[in-house]
Amino acid sequence: MASSNLRETAWKWLQDHPNSSARDISTATGINITHCRDSLNTWLKKGWVIQKKTKGKTRYPKRFSVDESAEPVWGQRGRIGSKIRYRHQKTKRQKLWNNMKIGRKFTVSDLVSSIDVEESTARNYLIYLNKSGFVVERSRKPEKKRLSPSQGKEIEWLLIRDTGRLAPIVRREGCWDQNEQKLYPFQVPLKERQKQHCSSKEDMTNDMA
Repeated sequence: MASSNLRETAWKWLQDHPNSSARDISTATGINITHCRDSLNTWLKKGWVIQKKTKGKTRYPKRFSVDESAEPVWGQRGRIGSKIRYRHQKTKRQKLWNNMKIGRKFTVSDLVSSIDVEESTARNYLIYLNKSGFVVERSRKPEKKRLSPSQGKEIEWLLIRDTGRLAPIVRREGCWDQNEQKLYPFQVPLKERQKQHCSSKEDMTNDMA
């Protein structure tokens, strides 16, 4: 089998099985493990895959996931043997979204530890995703004061709406989901809903007077 076919087979398998090792790919596809390791190392250097960090577990196999913003074209116009080409450059929010999908639960520090994105960018994006129902806070109850890095502990976030590989786009009314082609509107905070409710009751009272 041509090497480009092997790469494509390994890539597609890794797409469907994130957080996998070279041995996992080799066992499932029958591709030589050395070829799998070489491909993973090449993709890692080029930023096409993301390696999952295992703190203090050096004996455990390295595990990888596909960077979902990467779109390989296997050969020129479909011909076998050419190098992989990529159509789109990743945006900062796409990089953040990729790490959210891999981690599932995370802090801002976790998200930016392996990518060149500012913490302020990550925090702002999380605020929009939270308002539109994609992520929720895990480290505090709704009535508790917000935790911040300056207080010694960061907010831990949980991804609760994973609709696919493309990152939600922030718009004026909410976040547009590129995968579902659907707008998730920003949720009105509880205090604002209560104000609106009180205002409506006052209007009804005035109408009855």
